[in-house]
Amino acid sequence: MEKRQIRVMRISPATLGLFEGAFGLLMGLAIGIGAWISATAGFNLNTGTVLEGLALGMTPGIGAIVALGVIYFALGWVAGVVHGAAFNLLTAWLGGLEVASQALDRDEVQEAEALEALEAYEAYEQLEEPEVTPMPSGRQGVPAFGESIRQPKRRL
Repeated sequence: MEKRQIRVMRISPATLGLFEGAFGLLMGLAIGIGAWISATAGFNLNTGTVLEGLALGMTPGIGAIVALGVIYFALGWVAGVVHGAAFNLLTAWLGGLEVASQALDRDEVQEAEALEALEAYEAYEQLEEPEVTPMPSGRQGVPAFGESIRQPKRRL
């Protein structure tokens, strides 16, 4: 195994902007879903029926998901471009960012993959098979359509 140092001198601000924008989009979607649930709950409390509250809460909730997703993506993209440009300015001034890496030969990679597969197989072998109970009709397996999966009650 050969260890080596790599010096990163520049990154693409647009690529970092896309990464941070995608992260912002995920955050915006999560916050939008929370706003949707909150709006629906608020309308449910203020209307006479649950169905009316759900119907009224859907429109602002979906709007919140879309709007917050777009806004958070745009803000994340702008922040990523600014971070990328700042990184490039600082690395030019400070001489780069050092990253340690390790080169693996093909045999080591194949050995590690084989070991992972063997460990997964051994874990699978240790699993116990579920016990199959007979169905009321005497069959084993999946119940037919309309057939109950509960055992019939026995009378004393």
